[in-house]
Amino acid sequence: MSLSAAIIVKNEESVMQRCLDCVSLWADEIVIVDTGSTDRTKEIAAAHPKVKLYDSVHFNKDTDFSDFQFNVAKNEAIAKCTKDWIIWWDADDTIDEECAGKICELARTTTDDCLYSFVCAYGTLRFEHCRMFRNWVGIEFDKNHSCHEFLNSGGRPTQMRNDIVTVHKPGKRGVPSNVRNLAIMEKDYFERGYKDQRTMFYLANTYRESGRHDDAVKMY
Repeated sequence: MSLSAAIIVKNEESVMQRCLDCVSLWADEIVIVDTGSTDRTKEIAAAHPKVKLYDSVHFNKDTDFSDFQFNVAKNEAIAKCTKDWIIWWDADDTIDEECAGKICELARTTTDDCLYSFVCAYGTLRFEHCRMFRNWVGIEFDKNHSCHEFLNSGGRPTQMRNDIVTVHKPGKRGVPSNVRNLAIMEKDYFERGYKDQRTMFYLANTYRESGRHDDAVKMY
């Protein structure tokens, strides 16, 4: 069974070649949706034979970072994938050859009707990420969470693969991720009306991490 990588990018020049080298270890097709790069990101991506490169229809170089929605952009990439399985991927994710081989073997042999989670290593942190799913209608990122987005499974179960590890190694950032994420989540909560517990929890966490402890306490 074949595999598509679904990737969104913006100004990822510093990590783009590394990303393509890692993804090429397991992907038959690399779908990249650019959301407004002004550096060499698109040039590097377009030179790769497996890449299908698109410009986002929702975001561009003039989009303020507070108006960006990760779920919308990732759903754009998912919709353009054509292979049997899809794995969403961040440009600053890495993987070794052994784990990439396990992904290929999983896609080739599994008959389970489920999604698969891998281990994500980020510094000293280890957490579960739902990454791999069949290319079926109904599996997409939830429409009401622009940041700390998550996949709707369409009612299908998720299996954890502890033996498959991705490593998150951020490249250069124009805007610190906490600043960007806080702006997006505040827009979700105060303007878009997404007042569910997940949004409130992550907003509280980001207030705390930003030193805004009074705001964090209120949101908790």
